[in-house]
Formats: sequence, structure tokens, C-alpha cells
Amino acid sequence: MKKWIVLLVILFTFLMMTPVSAQNTVYKDVPPNYPSYGEIMFLLERGVVTPRQTFGTGKLVTREEAAVLLARAVGLKGDPRQTKFSDVASSRNSSGYVQSAVERDIISGYLDGTFRPEGLVTRGHMAKFLVQGFQLTNEQDITFSDVGQSTAAYPFIRKLIPSQITIGFPDGTFRPDENLTRAQVAIFLARALGYTKNQQPQEVKPTLLPKSIQLGQSQTQVVTLSPGRLVEQQSDTLIFADVPFLENFLTANYEFVNNQLVAVHFTKSVSKQTTKDELKSEFENVTSALTAVYGNPAYAELNWVKEGADEFLYADWYELQQEFIVFSVWNSTLPEFNVTINRPGFYE
Repeated sequence: MKKWIVLLVILFTFLMMTPVSAQNTVYKDVPPNYPSYGEIMFLLERGVVTPRQTFGTGKLVTREEAAVLLARAVGLKGDPRQTKFSDVASSRNSSGYVQSAVERDIISGYLDGTFRPEGLVTRGHMAKFLVQGFQLTNEQDITFSDVGQSTAAYPFIRKLIPSQITIGFPDGTFRPDENLTRAQVAIFLARALGYTKNQQPQEVKPTLLPKSIQLGQSQTQVVTLSPGRLVEQQSDTLIFADVPFLENFLTANYEFVNNQLVAVHFTKSVSKQTTKDELKSEFENVTSALTAVYGNPAYAELNWVKEGADEFLYADWYELQQEFIVFSVWNSTLPEFNVTINRPGFYE
């Protein structure tokens, strides 16, 4: 066994986990009695929105956020890449979604070559985005008192009505110039995807990507952001239990040098003898998630090594900035699946 593996590999598993209900694992600001709870959980089940501590129900939606949500809703790829806009660099996390949404004619930029990602989205804008994203063609006469044929969003609003994507406000208005909140956008998107109020939210497994689990750079930041339940604190490590990571809850050991985060080690025991095919499938799930966050790796390899009576799976994934992600599983003697993510400049 390579000596450097000892420095890099800690423990993590994707197997034998019990699904956890969305009611008690996701979004502190979206309790089951929240008006748009069903719609938000519906989008979470489909990966349109992702788990985090709060949903931000009252936060106004930007053009960038709208592009990301719509692109996910219609199944477009979001790998960061070059865009046609001077203000959306390829290094921006949303760049792939923005460019994909533009290529599908869901959303467009401005004549000056900008996208203005921080600009706010109105209900009228969203009507256009939904019609173009979901390619809605059926039309119905509009009865909203504030939407006439001269209203810019008129041709799009009348295409939302047949699908019951919008019914307007109780006072008979649509309010096309009103900015949208995240909760309101969730309702629009859920209805466009076929959600109805009599649907019951299904159990949802948290799906946090690896980079989002590296919360904070110092011990104080990590504790403040609370990734799971803090069970032990030492001078150079913080240990959390019940940490959501992809489709599981694990133990996470945050390692610091001079109060700066250098590595996060994830651990989970495997409760039964795993098979090669199962482990290979799980490795592919992890590499897909890592690639979605970090981009294509410089190196990725999966190897089986037999040492005595045991077989070991070593799954190595290196990304271009020299961060190391290395997995391994002890099949018999130590039935645990492990992963570590090291920050650049350490353990090289």
C-alpha cells in the first residue's frame, strides 16, 4: 500500500443509509406548514434546488439565479464554461447554466454584451422565461386588470394560464412589474413541472456537493456555519456527526494548521460486505459530483488491490488546482468507506 495513502485517506460511505425525510433535514425557514412547502420540496426531489441551511424564501431572485433554476428544471448542463457575456466569466459557478439557458433561448442578454447577473427578475420576466424554457404554446384570454395587449409580457402571460402556472392575485391583478422572491419562483417552477397541491412530498435525501461541505476557512467560521452536530473540539481539529454529504450522513473531521482549514475527512462504516460492482457504482456517483463542482479532473483512477485476505478499493481523483480527493474501502477487516478532501499546498 502506498505510504502517502495513509496521509490522504480517511473514512466515508455511500451505502446502507436510511432515507431521511425532508421535513426535518432541509431548510430551517421552510417548515411543513409554510404556504409553498410542497412546491419547494417538489423541486428539491428533482434537484432543481439544493439543500442548505435556509431556502431564503423572501430573498429577491436575480437573473443569474433564474437562469440556474430554469436550466436545472429543463435538464440543461451547468458545467462552468465560457459565456458570450462580458460580465459572466467562466470561473463563475453559474456560467454553464447561464450559457446553456441562453443557447436554449430561455433567457437573453443585453445589446451591450452583458447579462447583468445581479439584476432582479419581475413576474413579467419570469412569464417569458417559463414560456420559452418549457416551450408553452397554448394560449388563453387574459382577465388580469393590469395586463393589457400593450404590456410587454402579455403574449407570455396568456400562455401560462392554460397550464395553471399562474392564477394571479385575489384582487384580479398579475402585477407584471413586481420583483419575485425565491418562494414565488419555486411555485412557478413546480407548477410548470406538473406539481399539484394534492401531491405529498416524498422523502428527500440531502445532496450536498463536496465543495459546499468545506464550510469556512477558520475554526470559528466552521463552528458558526455548523455543518452537522459538533461532537468534539480539539486545538487543531473539529469533529462533526450527522453531516450531509451527497446522499448520506457521515462523520467529518475538519483539520486545521494555524487555524486555517487544510483538510476535511469523511467517515462512514459499511454495515455489510460490499461488492465490487456496488462500490464501482458509488465511485462513479462521487466522481460525477466532484466533476460538477471542480470541473474535469486531471487524473481519476479506480484500482483493486489484494493484501492478504482482504481486497482494497483505491479510487483517486485529482483536480487541476492540485487538491486531492482519494477514496478507499476496507472490505473485510475494516468495513469502512473513506474520503478526504485536502486543500492546495498540504500533503502533496
